[in-house]
Amino acid sequence: MVTPERAALVARIADTDTRVRHLMLRWAGPLQVPSDLTLRQLQVLGLLHGHDGVTGHELAETLGVSTATVSGLVERMVGKHLVRRSPDPDDRRKVLLSVTPEGQQVLQGLDAASSAGRDRLLERLDPADLAELARLFDLLLRAAEEVEAEATGAQDTR
Repeated sequence: MVTPERAALVARIADTDTRVRHLMLRWAGPLQVPSDLTLRQLQVLGLLHGHDGVTGHELAETLGVSTATVSGLVERMVGKHLVRRSPDPDDRRKVLLSVTPEGQQVLQGLDAASSAGRDRLLERLDPADLAELARLFDLLLRAAEEVEAEATGAQDTR
């Protein structure tokens, strides 16, 4: 059961997170991404990053869309040289998706802007607050890994 106190804290964290991200966007400067890159395409790049060998079917399941939708999305991204299709060496009927060097550059540009903003904030914290924030982020990471494990386990049982 969610207590009113817990709900209030969660709402406060969500509000603060939103406000911090909005402020960071103001002083991030222009992002080095193609002007025709959609949010969905950016999501696909993020999902494929570090996970080469994802099939269109797996990507469709993750995105919660049809394989036909993913097929068109991937086709446009291949045309922009952001994603590459490769035959699965173990099963020629399957096509594996991966991020191209151009797609990696897009992700690196976004990461650089995010890192610069984060660094500007963190340099303002004293060492004790920085240590406490690191401890709390470790907790947040553990919670995220638990959620990921639950989600992965749920997908594997289908």
